[in-house]
Amino acid sequence: EFRNPTPVVYDVNRDNMFTYRIPIITAGKCFLCDRANPLYALPFKCRVDFFMKTGLFLPRQTNSCRAHITRNEKEFVIDVHFLTLQSEMGIILMSPLETSDWFAALRTAGGTMEKTAVQNRILSLEDEDFRQVLGVRKEHFRDLCNVVCDFRQQRLTCKPISVMLLLMKLRNCQFILFLKSLFGFSSRRTVSSEIKIARLSLMARFVPLHLGPPANPRPEALGHVNDLARQLHLSENNHENAVLIVDGTYVYIPKSGNFTVLKRSYSQHKGRHLLKMNMFVLPDGRIFDAHGPFFSDAKNNDAATLRYELQQNISGIRNWLIPGDVVVVDRGYRDIVPYLQELGLDVSIPFCAPRNQGQIPTQEANDSRVTTKTRWVVEVRNGHISQIFKYFGRQIHAQNVPFTGDYFKICCALINAYYPTIALTERSLGMGVRILELRNSSNILMEYLQTKDLLNPRIRRVWRDMADEELEDFPRMTEDELHDLTLSVFQLKLAPSYTAAQDYVFQVYKEESDLLRVKMNSRHSLSTFYYVFLRFRPNVNGSGGISAWYCTCKGGSRTAGMCAHCAAILWYLTFARYEPVIPGPSNRILEIATDAAGRYGNVNVVNDNIAD
Repeated sequence: EFRNPTPVVYDVNRDNMFTYRIPIITAGKCFLCDRANPLYALPFKCRVDFFMKTGLFLPRQTNSCRAHITRNEKEFVIDVHFLTLQSEMGIILMSPLETSDWFAALRTAGGTMEKTAVQNRILSLEDEDFRQVLGVRKEHFRDLCNVVCDFRQQRLTCKPISVMLLLMKLRNCQFILFLKSLFGFSSRRTVSSEIKIARLSLMARFVPLHLGPPANPRPEALGHVNDLARQLHLSENNHENAVLIVDGTYVYIPKSGNFTVLKRSYSQHKGRHLLKMNMFVLPDGRIFDAHGPFFSDAKNNDAATLRYELQQNISGIRNWLIPGDVVVVDRGYRDIVPYLQELGLDVSIPFCAPRNQGQIPTQEANDSRVTTKTRWVVEVRNGHISQIFKYFGRQIHAQNVPFTGDYFKICCALINAYYPTIALTERSLGMGVRILELRNSSNILMEYLQTKDLLNPRIRRVWRDMADEELEDFPRMTEDELHDLTLSVFQLKLAPSYTAAQDYVFQVYKEESDLLRVKMNSRHSLSTFYYVFLRFRPNVNGSGGISAWYCTCKGGSRTAGMCAHCAAILWYLTFARYEPVIPGPSNRILEIATDAAGRYGNVNVVNDNIAD
């Protein structure tokens, strides 16, 4: 047996030397961003935090920018720089005292290792996967953390993990218990506290930068008035007035045990309990401001909420508006039109037909099309909020109802900051020009049908059913030509559903072979039907082959575009019937669901008579 006769003498003043992986450090520059900013010597707690988050060891006297460190000098702000770090094997010198400190620090930090590991896994995702989890891209998350982190209130400090938890909650509607288990927090209250401080921080530092009149000064807001809105609602040389599109959206909430809230939150229109948020959107899709939440009973209709916002001058909206500005609204705001005009504002609103009036006149129907051509932007933005942030796509939990307004404004600010505006295509601009050209035109076909008394459904002898071969000379069109003729996108999207829901029977006027009539069933009511009339030029393909159209529905007399019934017939006759397979909606639910009335397909009825 061999033994070392020399006793080991331990020197407490001598550093221990070992090798470990360290970041590549450039002298005189920040080891994270490689900038020569004023550098900051990292304290011991920050070095421990960096090791826990990355697995890399920082030697003594490592310098960094102050922006990468939290205000309490204990943690690093996790950002995308962590993912671009390059490392190498380096020689580490550590005194026995420092070694003891490291063991003590690692023992204390062990409890945070699980949530740090989850945080690192999320940060290491590909950019598109990262956006699917949090709703923003990596560089956007870094920018967001730089703005809101270090915010303190009531002994709480906003950290990157706080922002991450809030974004995961809004993006995928994750429950508190799920986030607690995923990140390894000790209690549900801890997760709620992290989300709370992130919400307060975003509302204090981030939302004011991207939402409201202070964040949208008039010179900047006028740049968001695109050419389509200007040509439809303003004169070409008017660069002083703005166009604001106003609409309300719904946030569904559970029933309340407070009977006052129960009554005031019930919407007879939707038949559910909900709160309303009002949105002000610029023509290119930038969200100017969001107000609310409001109750949803009859005394809190759209007109009442907008009047309240203007009278109370919420967020300075009334001071921001000037005479001549255009406010685009839907029919729900009809009661406030006189008040808006008293303020000197121009109001663009679809025609509000009296209760006893049948069809909307042609001129009013064309004017309504001018309004809806720009008003759809606010509907798209409402849809974006629930599509991007699933939190608003379902009923909100009762405990989160008090924070509805904050969460909604945060989502609006995130869309403004990190999502593109709605681009105006050349086709949309061309549609706007065409709508203005046809705005004052009359429906000649309607006048002709009235003169001949052909709108009377009881007069049938002047019409005869057409054979398929008689439709061979009907014009053909491409999808682009259909868009140019119908001046719409939504109506053509409904065409496959209309076509699949009924069998067309085409009739021709006996005295004129270029005049067709088709009976169309309503998609809303089984007992309601309309007649579509088309005048065409035989064997003339393209949009020039259709000379006139008319429908007996409420908006079927307009000439600036057409209703969905006319669009569906034209889509089928000019395009779809020449396709190998006619596009249509899915029938899967009809195949798996049983109709007890036997209306779809054959239903096997079991004889329940029991024999004696």
